[in-house]
Amino acid sequence: MTKEPRSDAEVGDGDRISTLGFCIVGADERVETSNWRFRELLDIPRDVEVIGSSINILLRTYAE
Repeated sequence: MTKEPRSDAEVGDGDRISTLGFCIVGADERVETSNWRFRELLDIPRDVEVIGSSINILLRTYAE
């Protein structure tokens, strides 16, 4: 799933979090985001790598 670039993404029950500067792609555990709140709010699994420099969110099977 690919989300179009935008300044925020809806999280949970109306919570919002900025996604500027993040790209999430399926990967292994070797890279962790320094923004722990971003990872916590989105409930990002440890096998998903968070990479800076993009405002797209690419999720493997996360949208289920």
